[in-house]
Amino acid sequence: MSRFSFMRFKKLRFYFAWPFAILLSFVAKTTMLGFAVGIPIIAAGEFLRIWSQGSIHKRVRLANSGPYAYMRNPLYLSNFLIGLGFVMIFSNVWILLSYLAGFFILYRGTILEEENVLGEQYGNLYRDYCSKVPRFFPTLRPYGDRSKDPFEFNLIFQHGEHITFLTILFLLLGLYLRQEWYQTGSGFYSSHPNLFWFAITIFVALFACMIYRKFK
Repeated sequence: MSRFSFMRFKKLRFYFAWPFAILLSFVAKTTMLGFAVGIPIIAAGEFLRIWSQGSIHKRVRLANSGPYAYMRNPLYLSNFLIGLGFVMIFSNVWILLSYLAGFFILYRGTILEEENVLGEQYGNLYRDYCSKVPRFFPTLRPYGDRSKDPFEFNLIFQHGEHITFLTILFLLLGLYLRQEWYQTGSGFYSSHPNLFWFAITIFVALFACMIYRKFK
């Protein structure tokens, strides 16, 4: 399987995710209970992403330490948790069911294609890893032949995880301010001026990080 084919299928997730997110912002309502339930789930997902990004040397060697010793796709599990957390903020069972169905349909194809690519690249090493480590849900027993690579903090920035973190923070702030303005009618600036300017600061930082990463 060509890398082009894999990347083309991978991008299909974004073609569905962004219209879904935009539609939610117009038709769905958030709740404070939803924020209370969703934010811890998002935080758990982002923690797993940070752990995963600091444990993987992409396109250098097979990742089998850190969270990869317990599951083969910790980044995809973390994406699931982050998306689930945002869905929970809307407190709508139909949105939740749509998200669950859409996630597993789209990511199943991505994961299977990625496994084919890694199988071609690493051969028996990867097949042994797959036979002992579950695909998605973690096991309690780590992979016995895992490497001893330590967690590397610099890899978080190398893989652009700070951009993901800022994006999550900006979206949370935006959803809360939207709730204050769009749902309660109190005005997202007049009722929370400090929060409004904090969101603007996060957006500027996010934009600067994206530009720097693109042209560095």
